[in-house]
Amino acid sequence: MNQTLPSNSTTQFWNSILPYLVLSFFLLLAIYWQTLSSMLSTWWNIGTYTHGFVIFPISLWVIWTLKDSVTILTPKPTVYAVITVLVVSLIWLVANQGGLIGIQQFALIGLIQVLTWAMLGKAVYKKLLFPLLFLFLAVPFGDFLIKPMMEFTADCTVMLLRLSGIPVYRNGLYLMLPTGHWSVVAACSGVRYLIASITVGILFAYFCYFGWRKRLIFTAASIITPIIANSLRAYIIVLIGHFSNMKFATGVDHFVYGWVFFGIVIAIMMWVGSLFQDHPQDDIEHVSKQSQFDHPVNQSGTSTQTEQFSINTITRKTKLIASLALLASTIGPLSAYVLKQQPQHQVDLDSITLPESSTSWRLINDIDEWQPGYTGQTLTLSSMYQSQLGRVQLTMIFYPNETQGHELINGQNSLVPEDNPDWRLVLESMRSVDLPPTINLRESLISTYQHRLIWQFNWINGQFETNDTKAKLMAVKNRLLGNNNHSIAVIISTQTGEDTVEARQRLNNFLQAMSPTILEVIKQFNTIVTIP
Repeated sequence: MNQTLPSNSTTQFWNSILPYLVLSFFLLLAIYWQTLSSMLSTWWNIGTYTHGFVIFPISLWVIWTLKDSVTILTPKPTVYAVITVLVVSLIWLVANQGGLIGIQQFALIGLIQVLTWAMLGKAVYKKLLFPLLFLFLAVPFGDFLIKPMMEFTADCTVMLLRLSGIPVYRNGLYLMLPTGHWSVVAACSGVRYLIASITVGILFAYFCYFGWRKRLIFTAASIITPIIANSLRAYIIVLIGHFSNMKFATGVDHFVYGWVFFGIVIAIMMWVGSLFQDHPQDDIEHVSKQSQFDHPVNQSGTSTQTEQFSINTITRKTKLIASLALLASTIGPLSAYVLKQQPQHQVDLDSITLPESSTSWRLINDIDEWQPGYTGQTLTLSSMYQSQLGRVQLTMIFYPNETQGHELINGQNSLVPEDNPDWRLVLESMRSVDLPPTINLRESLISTYQHRLIWQFNWINGQFETNDTKAKLMAVKNRLLGNNNHSIAVIISTQTGEDTVEARQRLNNFLQAMSPTILEVIKQFNTIVTIP
């Protein structure tokens, strides 16, 4: 059982401690302002995550609705939670050194959780569990769902069109009908609808149901429904375009129809959910049982526990634990600041050039329109080579002294450039090539009106590593040890048809012939970045 104060004493305690609680949370956000500002920037610039602006206000409003049941509890600050604050701060540090912005943002919301637990104790945190966990929805998270949901939308749309008797030819994410061509782009994936549905669904479940079973069922429905509905939305839009001979649903109205349809789906989902809504008397019974378990109150206004805690004693303990927790939370940012101060010499890459012609491949004055969509690099070199087998483009992207936002392994770096949405990734696989040394490389096939086969491998601090996870862990390890990170992306590509056998032989021949000079360029870069 939890120790309690008389009702008038708890009210006095909460009135005295509230300003300090508010100050503590503001200080935490100030300590992690860099992470908070990255969340704000994403909310502002990416429409999929604009809902993040309302998550904190909604959480505060829910906390306000719970004030009567919270303020009758006596906070029980716990020093053990301070250790958890330290652990989460160190997780943030590792994510910071690895440039993992999403994990840093999750860590910030996690720190809000454990700071609440540290200052107010388990009983109060349990009462505030929903609004506090709700804050995790503020983290811009879900980009990894875009590609699989695009594929699912394309699969379902094609299936429904064929069931409707409409002929359709599919080439990846491109759909060709007799009346016109359609493409499933990122905005068609339905991730925006999914996130909005989950947010609304969780709130609806919390206020309409008092048992976890119904809440989980409705939350699951709010996940499944928009995925299915988005496929129906895409199918209906294609139908409108098809039967109107591409006069409707091909411009702005395309998006208007989508949001109208989504609004109708959400309204139907909530109407069905309201049919199973719990009644107020169910909540009274539920709260009554919880109250008896959580905080028995003596009707005479005195504590049911033998030992009485004075307001001043609990207040002092709360302030002490809060101070310790805030101090522990600074370990991550302070360590990141110290590591950032490691000396870095200026690197001049002007002397680096791509290889000249080999015995079988000669450098030509031409370049393809496709270029990889990488950001934050110091230098990008790209040249075209030709032999009797055809043409191959070599691109080398250099990242000396990597810092956050200027690193090779970055979620924004892609073979498919964002400024050219016509390109799409068709296939991706791993293969090994013996140069020597034997290296693993990533093979990708991208497509627009033409196909392009791409081989890519990375050089990171003296090692060839194509696995992004291993490469990121290597970078984190080096940064935590105070070492600088230097990396290069080596990308060779060639045009191809749907049959990639000849293109693969062409790339292999080029790499075997040019690898000694490519390795010389890497050696030259390594020499430049390691000279003190």
